[in-house]
Amino acid sequence: MASWAAAGSPVKTASAVLAAFLIILIRLHGGNGEALQLNQAGFSTGTISSLEFTGAQDLDRIYYLNEDGGMIYRLVFCAGVPQYVIVIGIPVTVRYDRIEDGLMYSCSVPMMAEDQQGPQHRRRALLGESITTPLEPRVLIYITTFCGYNQPAAVTAESIVDLFFVGKNTWKNRDIATYFRTCSYGKVNIYPSNVKILGPVQVPCNGTLKQPHPFSTG
Repeated sequence: MASWAAAGSPVKTASAVLAAFLIILIRLHGGNGEALQLNQAGFSTGTISSLEFTGAQDLDRIYYLNEDGGMIYRLVFCAGVPQYVIVIGIPVTVRYDRIEDGLMYSCSVPMMAEDQQGPQHRRRALLGESITTPLEPRVLIYITTFCGYNQPAAVTAESIVDLFFVGKNTWKNRDIATYFRTCSYGKVNIYPSNVKILGPVQVPCNGTLKQPHPFSTG
């Protein structure tokens, strides 16, 4: 994932960001300096990257589509497309509604290729041709409190959802679902419907354990 940190001197930061945008603008325009205009829907295949700034967690990510043919478009998604379905660094096909001034507008979820035979496939093959773990993991989370401790739980259901799927309140806007998807090259996906959050559940000060213990660790 492409990332530029807004750290260091303001001059250096501004210069780095300006240089990055200039490179993108050069590739967004053709040889005659005019941005591509296409006022009709279509499909485009490539890899999505994102631009984000450390510490600017209240800002939305900026996405770019690097087409297989070498063109780069600023990719603008409708509000109805959540961040957790936008895959980064994996070959996808984007259904766009129009292209205007180098901006590609889309209200559809990017589609991952079923058969990825490119560099991502070869890198994943180094870890084995098959994945034996669940491809759509199911997660059960308990939020706990303890007897005699009159403070609320350290987390809320909303903060756990953010950690798994949004990343707005995490370091550099990372989330667990994207981590699984990226590291498995698009093969392992955690979906909101497969994550169940229960609680707060109070842990009692005393009790009786059932025998035998339900877990091998006791």
